[in-house]
Amino acid sequence: MKLDQEQREILIGLLLGGTQIESHAQKGVHIVQFKFQEDSNAHSVLRMHIHERFFEWLPSACRSLNDESQIPYQFSTIPHSHFAFFADQFFLKGQPVLPKLVHRWLSPRVLAYWFMFGGMRLQSGDIVLKVSGGNIEGVDRIVNSLHTQSLSCKVKRKGRFFWIGFQGSSADSFWKIIEPYVLDSFASSTTQERGSTGSDGSQDSDTDYEDDTQSYDSESEDNVCSEVV
Repeated sequence: MKLDQEQREILIGLLLGGTQIESHAQKGVHIVQFKFQEDSNAHSVLRMHIHERFFEWLPSACRSLNDESQIPYQFSTIPHSHFAFFADQFFLKGQPVLPKLVHRWLSPRVLAYWFMFGGMRLQSGDIVLKVSGGNIEGVDRIVNSLHTQSLSCKVKRKGRFFWIGFQGSSADSFWKIIEPYVLDSFASSTTQERGSTGSDGSQDSDTDYEDDTQSYDSESEDNVCSEVV
């Protein structure tokens, strides 16, 4: 078994947004842990899509569900050596890091899945991406790569995360790049949720997304669908 090109790009985007990879008891073997927010309609759409797209990589318990409503908000892949490359690139001693070559991997599909999993569009129309792990040098490599695509952005640090923000025309340009890869049902869910994203409805200030992202750091406990080995 090998991941196809689309699956690799999807996984990179999810890892940039915070998806975890865990080591298995067998050396060189890893498990991808997919976890989605239960209180997000957009994440609910994404979870069903990821379950379908990585179906052959899931344990039998996750592949024998009767309908989509039974798909848990947290599930894992089978243990496999193919995930070792991604674990080595995105994690160091169990902690998330940014790969040294991450700036070469920011394809439109990667950016789209990063946005769908670890980003949001604010009431102002601005777009923000959460960066899971890494330091400012790694974030700078991402920013410089985005600049080569004529995407200007700002970086802020909030708690454990860096956030990359696109404002005004830059947000519009970013959306045009990722829109062909954003799920149709995801886009409609995001539009419906935008009314609850911000606390005061303020528009177009440099600090808008600092307040709006507060609710996005929360994590919930979900049912785990994993294989017994």
